[in-house]
Amino acid sequence: MTRAVWGIEAGSRSLKAVRMTRVGDKAQVLAFEVIEYPLGGESDAAAREAAVQKALGELKAKHPLEEDRICASIPGRSVFSRIIKLPPVEKKRIPEIVRYESHQQIPFPIEEVIWDYQPVQETPVPGEEIEVAIFAVKQEIVAAQLALYRMAGVQVDDVQAAHLALYDFFSVDQSPEGVTVVVDVGAENTDLIVLDGNRFWPRNITTAGDHVTRALEKKFQIPFAEAEKLKRSVGSSKQAERLFGVIKPVLRSLVGEIQRSLGYYRSQHEGTRFDRVIVLGESFKLAGLVGYFKESLQYSVERLGAAKQLTFAEGVDAKAFQAQAGRLAVAAGMCLQALQMGRSRITLMPPETVRARAMRRKRPFATAAAAVLLVSAMVACASEERRVASLREKVAHASTTAAACADVERRFEEARQYGVLPQQHEALRLLGRDAALALPRDVWLDILSRVMEVLPLGVPEGGTERRPEMWLLDLDAVPIQNPNKAAPGPGNAKYGDADQVLRVVLYACMLASEENVAANNTTPYERAVEEKIQAPLSHVPGFLLPATGFQNLNVGTNESRIGLVQSSFRQIQRETRGTTGGAAEELDVGNEKALYFKVAWLVLPATPAAE
Repeated sequence: MTRAVWGIEAGSRSLKAVRMTRVGDKAQVLAFEVIEYPLGGESDAAAREAAVQKALGELKAKHPLEEDRICASIPGRSVFSRIIKLPPVEKKRIPEIVRYESHQQIPFPIEEVIWDYQPVQETPVPGEEIEVAIFAVKQEIVAAQLALYRMAGVQVDDVQAAHLALYDFFSVDQSPEGVTVVVDVGAENTDLIVLDGNRFWPRNITTAGDHVTRALEKKFQIPFAEAEKLKRSVGSSKQAERLFGVIKPVLRSLVGEIQRSLGYYRSQHEGTRFDRVIVLGESFKLAGLVGYFKESLQYSVERLGAAKQLTFAEGVDAKAFQAQAGRLAVAAGMCLQALQMGRSRITLMPPETVRARAMRRKRPFATAAAAVLLVSAMVACASEERRVASLREKVAHASTTAAACADVERRFEEARQYGVLPQQHEALRLLGRDAALALPRDVWLDILSRVMEVLPLGVPEGGTERRPEMWLLDLDAVPIQNPNKAAPGPGNAKYGDADQVLRVVLYACMLASEENVAANNTTPYERAVEEKIQAPLSHVPGFLLPATGFQNLNVGTNESRIGLVQSSFRQIQRETRGTTGGAAEELDVGNEKALYFKVAWLVLPATPAAE
């Protein structure tokens, strides 16, 4: 089921409203209302506007209108219509020619009207002239109509000409055969439409129902309201013949205008024969009026019967609707056009109002789309910021690593200046090579840079004033089983839950005097190792309790010790990679001896030497 629509005709004496929706290929009536507001024949515009607003208020009170599409009618007398003939041209050129013709045909400044057009024949015959119907209404008339509804709290979505709504109703619901003339006699004007197959031809006639009422009012010198009541009772009055004689001049005038209109149509379409005339309006309730028209026009004349194609929703009084089908035809026709079931495509809604409302309808979607785009942009921006932050972190780490490598290279070159022993030169170039191959590069470089901060590389040359007290020969790091995994307990809990930790061993040399070596005095060298190596490395996160030792280092015991293993320096065996022992070596560095030693500690791989 599609969105429901209301067709509302605010006439001179009553408001007619029909609510419909589309179910499959049928139009279904959901509700209808006829609200009377009797007015005198000379009622001013203010009184009529007040009556219409009151009737719209009653309609709103009975039926919620906010969710439905609202269509309002403009009386045929307010709409200029003209049928023009165009030369046989391509379809794409029709709009251009019509725009030109509209300036010539519409009797008002084009900037002061709302106009639209539609080909009279749905499928023009190739090679023949193209008939186009132009409809125009002054902007001020539409503005006043929209304001009237707006003051009643009703927003109108479309404005249609009343006689075009009739065309839609008869073409869809009545399916007329042959050439049919529809005559709708309202209170203030009469709409005439010729339905000729796919062709339609509208005409407005000024003589209408109020003219009949005024004839009675004038003849019998009675109020307009009483004359209106008398008109409706002509058929049952004992003076019917006399009363009919009073209104006959008006009827004759109306019939004459109808005949002239039909004569003009025949002159434009030779050979046309009118098959029947269908009349509607409250005036045709007068007894004898249909017969009078039939006799005067010499055509088959009949009143509009029931709606034929409309269906009715549950709860709708179909019988009551059918009894008032003639009064509701305009409102029903507007619904059919709004549901895109009618043949008319004309709209007299101000284009700027249509555009403004379209923009308002799109605004929430545009706002939502903008919000989605903004959120997407923010997410993308946040993602990019995270990427940039990650890249900056990697760049900073790479810069730190590069600086560490540069520092190692500088120290290596400095050690060369001090004079590296030929037999140690290759070992220094391959410093920690096996560990570097076994560990992630960034982990190993971090460990190496930490060690190089406390120990210089190289062996000093005898007598050099800048010679260091101790220096690094080699560094090794090997993953071993976590002691806490091998022997869980409070003592090993500091090693965490990692499966492996790194066993880091540095091999270094220290200058020792011959006197201390001879006296086996290790105290100054113990302090030097503790101050220069142990203390700085023990404060680095991830380095766990450094312990020094010289031979037979046992991770499970000496790892928790601080200090040197008490033994003679001269008995120290140099434990380099690939060897398990050997004779103690002494290096001649002037008046002092150079002794080898090693320091071992564990490092957590997850946070190796972290800042």
